[in-house]
Amino acid sequence: MARPLLARAVDAAMDRSLVLGYTTIGLAVRRTLPGWPADPPAGALAGRHVLVTGASSGLGIATVERLARLGATVHMLVRDEAKGTGVADRLRVGLPGTELRVWRCDVGDLDDVRRFAADLAA
Repeated sequence: MARPLLARAVDAAMDRSLVLGYTTIGLAVRRTLPGWPADPPAGALAGRHVLVTGASSGLGIATVERLARLGATVHMLVRDEAKGTGVADRLRVGLPGTELRVWRCDVGDLDDVRRFAADLAA
């Protein structure tokens, strides 16, 4: 279903005004726009594996939490394994039964990325 012109215009304007486009205000407004998709139901990612880079801080933690709530097995890619394990432990408290796997890799180091890829494939 095509989104109405007004909804597309409001969405585009919000994207250009960072404060409105990328905050909870923007999400709340967009959810009321015609044609905006509904949130996926709980368990929508059950049986799926996802990999999140930067998973031990900021947006990475929020992404891990949301994907885990949808039932995914989340592979957390972090530079500092101790920090990543701490984040995973904290998330498991609020999300019992969640499967979180912590992997150490510095994505800025191509040799480390190759090592990680080989470990993940094994």
